[in-house]
Amino acid sequence: MKASSTIGKFSFILTLGDNKDMEENMERYTTERAKNLLVVVAVEEYARRHGISASEALGLFLKFDITNLIRQCYETLHTQDIYECVDFAEDIIKRKNV
Repeated sequence: MKASSTIGKFSFILTLGDNKDMEENMERYTTERAKNLLVVVAVEEYARRHGISASEALGLFLKFDITNLIRQCYETLHTQDIYECVDFAEDIIKRKNV
């Protein structure tokens, strides 16, 4: 069985096998979805903090590869306040924009 989902520029395809595979795939899918939601919330909060549109904020996040960095650091960042995630993004932009 396959399931797919699209959120903006992000697309996901989930292929389910037997019960064990299905459980593992669902766990991966749930984790991937949580990572994507953390990115979305960080983009929206960054936009709010800087008085720009979410599209402009997403453009910055993509330009500086922040979306991937947030996803890579998910295990730590999801335990923090969202403001820490935005501070993380601001720090990356400052360092790479020099």
